[in-house]
Amino acid sequence: MSVWDYAVKPGELVFIDCFSGLVPGQAIGRVREGTFEQIAVKVTATTRAYRKGEVTWAGKNWVVHRSAVSVRNGHYRIRNHHYDWSALPVL
Repeated sequence: MSVWDYAVKPGELVFIDCFSGLVPGQAIGRVREGTFEQIAVKVTATTRAYRKGEVTWAGKNWVVHRSAVSVRNGHYRIRNHHYDWSALPVL
């Protein structure tokens, strides 16, 4: 598989890959703490652990663009990806 390059812009639809599965959201910004960068995501659907409209933070390694996710045989698959987060505003 090849790496999929994409620049994520504010308002684009993403998933947070976390303990409760893939949480749908919208990328709204980023914050950099030293060498660690986090992405601010506004949740767009209520799930077991998150409520619609809630703003949460996730490491950029745990946020994937929705077009990188596919379903095959009832299982979610995340393709290899590499994103440019510099288009998101710094909060």
